[in-house]
Amino acid sequence: MPTWLCSVTQTLNRLASIDDIKIAVLGIGNELNGDDGIGVNIVSRLNKLDPEHELLEEYKSILILAAGLAPENFTGQLRRFHPDLVIMIDAADLGCAPGCVQWLPWEQTVGMSASTHTLPLSIIAQYLVTEIGCEVYILAIQAQANDFSLELSAPVENAACEVARALGALLFTRV
Repeated sequence: MPTWLCSVTQTLNRLASIDDIKIAVLGIGNELNGDDGIGVNIVSRLNKLDPEHELLEEYKSILILAAGLAPENFTGQLRRFHPDLVIMIDAADLGCAPGCVQWLPWEQTVGMSASTHTLPLSIIAQYLVTEIGCEVYILAIQAQANDFSLELSAPVENAACEVARALGALLFTRV
């Protein structure tokens, strides 16, 4: 099992004691810049994997949002939903091979460049923690290229498939 998946599983298991746990997943990035669109790509895949979308809507236990370039525009929706956990999925420069996936507490992203979005994720995360009292993690995927392109590079495409499948299995079996 990949390290990131073990970390996500541990986080979800730790939060399992919360009655009616609510989880928000934000896909972040620019779909027009190749690998930078990985976050939006993954949440799109998660929405397609959700076999019981109406069930999730009825119980409102999972909120999946394609936040794109301006995740700060979704803070109002997140405040109304009041999640216990927010997972932000975004491309990053992790200094590892393209497609590498890491699960990072938001505090570890302070100082990371927010190349294509308006505010650094650490500022948005800090606001959510303060305002909502939720936990925030970043699921970061190493990009290969962020040039203008509608397609993900091969290693990042493979990571998108793996992350969507594994994260979907974890989230949708907990409903």
